[in-house]
Amino acid sequence: MSLVCVRCRRPIFVVLGQSTSKMSIREMSDLMELMSAFGAERGVRFTAPEYA
Repeated sequence: MSLVCVRCRRPIFVVLGQSTSKMSIREMSDLMELMSAFGAERGVRFTAPEYA
């Protein structure tokens, strides 16, 4: 399945059923961009934990 990531303006490929531990850096980056765009469209606010 191929999608175009609007934020990064390049085609991305979504492989369903693939283990994230076996993804390349590029594939994981694409997945994170897709998750971010999906959440942004639905009003999700992502935060990172703060470490002291």
